[in-house]
Amino acid sequence: EGIRATVDLEMPGSKGSFDAMIAQAVKEGALPLETLDETVQRNVALSLLGVDVMERSIQVDLENHHDLARKVAMESVVLLRNIDNLLPLAKNTKVAVIGDFAKNPRYQGMGSSQVNPTKIDCAWDRMQEYTNEPIYAQGYNRVDTCE
Repeated sequence: EGIRATVDLEMPGSKGSFDAMIAQAVKEGALPLETLDETVQRNVALSLLGVDVMERSIQVDLENHHDLARKVAMESVVLLRNIDNLLPLAKNTKVAVIGDFAKNPRYQGMGSSQVNPTKIDCAWDRMQEYTNEPIYAQGYNRVDTCE
């Protein structure tokens, strides 16, 4: 059903667990070979697009790119409730930051979502710029860190 719905990619974590089901569906006629061919063609076209981009000499202003990504992230935050107008915090408000992600941000998942960032902003670093002596507590021990 996924292939008919044009769900063309299988995440690597499945380790090809659907391969036999797809082959069986084609063999039994439940999945037309033409539909599978179209899926393969879309995947090959996507792969070739990546090769084309890599072969071009594209210059990227990494600092401007990072600034834009940061701006988009800030403008994407949605505040559902602001009880007693707590936010925005006044400059130098005493703040506690709890949790490992504050100092070791997770900016990706694993497997096919791994990226090589050129720069990572850290909540703890930004908080130190905003307020005097923020308080930090580990809160938990995370096994996988960015470093």
